[in-house]
Amino acid sequence: HYIIMKKREPYLDILRSLACIRIVLTHSAPPLNTSGTSSIHAFISFICSPSSELFLAISGALLLPVYRPTKEFLKKRFMRVFPPLLFWSCTIVLYQFISGNTSVNETWHSFLSIPLKPIIGVYWFFYVISGLYIFAPIISKWMLNSSKNEVRFFILLWGITLALASASILFNTKLIPINGSYYFILNSFGGFLGYMLLGSYLRNHSAE
Repeated sequence: HYIIMKKREPYLDILRSLACIRIVLTHSAPPLNTSGTSSIHAFISFICSPSSELFLAISGALLLPVYRPTKEFLKKRFMRVFPPLLFWSCTIVLYQFISGNTSVNETWHSFLSIPLKPIIGVYWFFYVISGLYIFAPIISKWMLNSSKNEVRFFILLWGITLALASASILFNTKLIPINGSYYFILNSFGGFLGYMLLGSYLRNHSAE
């Protein structure tokens, strides 16, 4: 195994700051006074909706392909994710118990569920990025042994799956459900992995 140090790119730091601002805006929108959707909510939702995907693209640009030994890579990545996730998840579970919102059995069940599912919905990203970290060394071997055109072909298929659901809604065909379909032949090309591959491709091949 050998390690290649990647040059730090200032624009990635700027994009990461922008993504952080978007995340904060997404989770700090003022409450609605009516049952409808206000213009400020619509605007915040529009400009902030791709924030998580932007984070994943940045992660791909910074991490892929992985040159470090798998054990070293996973240890470094998970030591950044698991300690804060475990601390805040346990804090929330204890707070719910102390507040009288959960029973002893429910509290123990919540503790045991932390490695498997988020305690609250907004923690979903920790679990998604953890799964992608596990897969990163595997997909990196494919990236290092594939041509630029092969990577482009994968990204093209991934892009098609992103567009099909929206096109189906736009043209009211109802062929592809918005949440995907297990019976769709290209379903496996969709998902968050494509954003990481796209970020890596744009950084490593944009000047070519």
